[in-house]
Parts: sequence; structure tokens; C-alpha cells
Amino acid sequence: MPSESHYVSVAAVTHLGRVREKNEDAFVVADLTGGGLLDERSHARFDVGERGVLLAVSDGMGGAQAGEVASALVVETITREIAGAPLETPRDAALMEAVQRAHEAVRVHGERVQARMGATLTAVFVRAGRAYIAEVGDSRAYLLRGGAIAQVTHDQSMVQLLVDSGILKPEDASQSPMRNVILQAMGTPAGDRRCAQADGLR
Repeated sequence: MPSESHYVSVAAVTHLGRVREKNEDAFVVADLTGGGLLDERSHARFDVGERGVLLAVSDGMGGAQAGEVASALVVETITREIAGAPLETPRDAALMEAVQRAHEAVRVHGERVQARMGATLTAVFVRAGRAYIAEVGDSRAYLLRGGAIAQVTHDQSMVQLLVDSGILKPEDASQSPMRNVILQAMGTPAGDRRCAQADGLR
């Protein structure tokens, strides 16, 4: 009996926003079986083969010469590591290991060029009918299902910590002077404590 086939239909775009002068975002949408990549401002449909499909976005920090390098390093490293992982590696372990390697790549590069750099990360690894999500920082993943949208990641930020502790009301979070402070980031010492969580989602 043939196995059930799965596919992902994807569109991707990044935007400069209203504050920054340069876009420090990087993303990847990669068919790890067929080798296809989604180009900027494009959309595609990928069959989910035996190696799966990776979707990841990273927001760089540290200024134009550091932030954009950090985010590019993150998506390049995580893609390479997951694509090269043995097929028998558990999917959540493959994602976690790739995130850790990307974290180390940014840290080492920052030390080499003597620059403070870091990046956030949200990654979704789709394989065998299941999606695994990893997050570092305050980039978010949402699930749209049945006409309802729900946030499925939890910000690793000072504001979120204050909300969780009951010190700050959720409705006041966007106005907090601490709203840009994140507690973990790729490539920074804080990221060593817990680089990411990988949770499965059907």
C-alpha cells in the first residue's frame, strides 16, 4: 500500500519595516530531498520527501555589518546541518543539533572579526507528516487552522518574562521600554543556556 504523500505550499517575503535603514533578515525555504530553494518574494509547492522541508527565518542584530552576517550564517548553517544529518537521526534531535551548530557558527565568527553580533531564529522542519518548531529570541511562529490563528512559540524576551511573572499586563507589553530586550539569541553568551526548544506539531 503506498504511503500517504504530503506537501507544503509556501510563500516568503521579508520587509525592512519602519525603523531600520537596512534589512537584516534572512530566510530559507528548502526542499531537502529534491534540493529546491524558494527565492525572495516567491511562492512554491514542495512535496515532502524523505529528508523533509525546512523553513527558517532569522533576524540579525548588531548593525548592518554584523546583523546581516549573523542571520545569513544562521540560515546557511541550519540548512546544511539538517540536510546532512543521517536519516535515522530523530527529527527533533536533528533540528536541535542544527540550531546549536548555527549558534556556534555565529559566536565563532563574531569572535574572529571582533564584532558583537547575534540573531533570532524561528525554524520549522517538516518531515513524515509532522512539523518540528525551534525558536531562539522573539521571532514568532503562528498556526492558522480552521480560520483561527494562534501563536505557537513563546518569546524569550524581557517583556514576556515580565508578563509571565504577572508584573506587566499583556496589553501594556508593546509600550514597555523593555520591549526590545531579548534574553536569548543565536551567537551570544545568553544563547548557551538553552539554544532552542523543538516541539512537534501535526
